[in-house]
Amino acid sequence: MNSGATAINGLTLTDNLGEYTFQGLTLRPLTYRDGSVLFYIDGVLQPAPTVTADDDLVISGLNIPAGSNAIIIYESLANGFAPLTAGATITNTATVAGCGSIADKLTVCRQIMPLT
Repeated sequence: MNSGATAINGLTLTDNLGEYTFQGLTLRPLTYRDGSVLFYIDGVLQPAPTVTADDDLVISGLNIPAGSNAIIIYESLANGFAPLTAGATITNTATVAGCGSIADKLTVCRQIMPLT
């Protein structure tokens, strides 16, 4: 949410896709599903932002008009580096950076779908 009087432009969202270190290697247990990013401003679907997923998932060029809400939705799938034992968890971190100030809190929601 941008509750300010001016737009916040040029934001970048970075998701580490659950990155962890194992025996000196950096592993990511989640794989971004290509083409799944949806970006909404006040409930209206916007043109797709720039997405790169070389290691981390990076969504850039996000602009939030004054007084508007933004929602970014994307999918990631568990891969061969995911811990699949009972009770195992994946902890991933998403951050937002850029110019301007975010006057309200940033909420990151994740929905985990069980493997079938």
